[in-house]
Amino acid sequence: MKTYVIVETRDFIETRDTDCTVALAGGLAKKTKAATVFLAENGVLAARAAYDAPGLRQMIKKGVRVLADQFALAERGIAPGDLAKGVEPAEISFVADEMAAGAAVIWR
Repeated sequence: MKTYVIVETRDFIETRDTDCTVALAGGLAKKTKAATVFLAENGVLAARAAYDAPGLRQMIKKGVRVLADQFALAERGIAPGDLAKGVEPAEISFVADEMAAGAAVIWR
């Protein structure tokens, strides 16, 4: 089965363009059950439990796996315990490993 990884680097509140990521990931999860969003750079800001990011909650509810780059989290002072329910910290090597395994990767 083909897997899909969307790397989102933008803040979910700062830019509305992340709505495209939410829609794409939700559709892929519904169709393939194999969609992951990897939050990197400012995308990790939405991963905080105290952050109101409806799109993030919507993706998780639809079965999208949501990962947050550990390096980007550390750069922004976000501890693993500060993450929203359903968001897992991960190394950026996850993306490379998925590419090597044949996943389709979109970097936004």
